[in-house]
Amino acid sequence: MNHPTAALSLSLLVACHGTYPDKDDVLDSADEAFCATPYGGPVLIKEAYIRCETPGSVLFRARTDGLTSGGLIFSQETGNSDLIAQWSDEHELESVDADPCGRYDELTRSLITGVPAEDWELNVATSFRCDSVGGYPYHHNADVMSYAMRIYDRDGALADCIAGGDDPNGMINGTYNRVNDPVHPEELVMCAIGIFSY
Repeated sequence: MNHPTAALSLSLLVACHGTYPDKDDVLDSADEAFCATPYGGPVLIKEAYIRCETPGSVLFRARTDGLTSGGLIFSQETGNSDLIAQWSDEHELESVDADPCGRYDELTRSLITGVPAEDWELNVATSFRCDSVGGYPYHHNADVMSYAMRIYDRDGALADCIAGGDDPNGMINGTYNRVNDPVHPEELVMCAIGIFSY
């Protein structure tokens, strides 16, 4: 997979939410737009970041070149010295905005943070925290957390993947025991290593 090193930015800012168009409506509107130059290039992650919206919620967001069929965000506490198994979870990224001519897609997932491990829920809640109560791991602690973000093209094939944080190579290579594996863990070897900026 050829693409420049991706940059991941981690922010602790309050995000605004609104009503987003349906992906099929956006794609249908492309015919009406009569795009002189519809996007025909590769589907790549251009921006990816994690934002603690409040002490109790986290937002994952990716902006891409090209349209996607969605994505995944995998999180693991690689900085935890627990030799038995590190906590890890994965959630789906859904499109909330897309260019009618196919130039970009914006994918997000907002989660409740800090729930007990037995209460984590796909696309709803994570055990990782955004507050400073009870120690770490925190979603904003690059010395503890590693992430892999994958996006898929309109046919459902892996299009791009970036990983970053504490030890993305260790996460990708399976150096650490983890409680939950990502969907299709073999795809992680396709990830480029990104740089988190705070």
